Amino acid sequence: MFVFYFYSEFIILIYLSVVKRGEFLTPYFMANFNKYNYFQSSEIYAQNNKDELIDILSNDSISYNMSRLLWILDAIRLVSFDIPIYITSFYRNKPHNIKVGGVANSYHMLGAAVDVTCSDIPALISQLKVFQDSIKYIHYPDKNFIHIQLKEPKK
Repeated sequence: MFVFYFYSEFIILIYLSVVKRGEFLTPYFMANFNKYNYFQSSEIYAQNNKDELIDILSNDSISYNMSRLLWILDAIRLVSFDIPIYITSFYRNKPHNIKVGGVANSYHMLGAAVDVTCSDIPALISQLKVFQDSIKYIHYPDKNFIHIQLKEPKK
C-alpha cells in the first residue's frame, strides 16, 4: 500500500506493504490527502483502528466522501469562522459503529458523516446553512455536538 503525505510542494512517498489485504490507495485519496488548512490527519483519523484506516485508504467512495466534508469544514474556517472546529467522530466500520451505538445505516460507515463540536455551535450552524444544498445536519445540544452528513454521498 502507498501512503502519500503532501507538504506544500514536496511529496514524500512511503511504501507500506500490507500483504494481508493487498489493497492500494485510491487515486482520489492520493490527490487529496492532507490538503486541508485546519484539519490534521492525526485529528481526522484519531478514532480509527488499523482496519478502518485501510478501508479509508483503499476505498475511493469513503475517501471521496470524507474529502467533501473536510472541504466544507475547511471552507467555513477559512472564509468566515475564526473558531476551531473539533472532529469527534468521522469514518466508522461496522464493528466500530455497533460499539458506539450508531444506527445500522449510519453515513459514518460511508465516510459521509462527521460529528463536530466548537465553542460557538449556533455560529457554526449559521455557517453550515450556506452548504444546505450539499449537507444536512443535526444539532445534539445535550451532547454539545453537530452531526453533519452529505445529502448525496458516493456509494
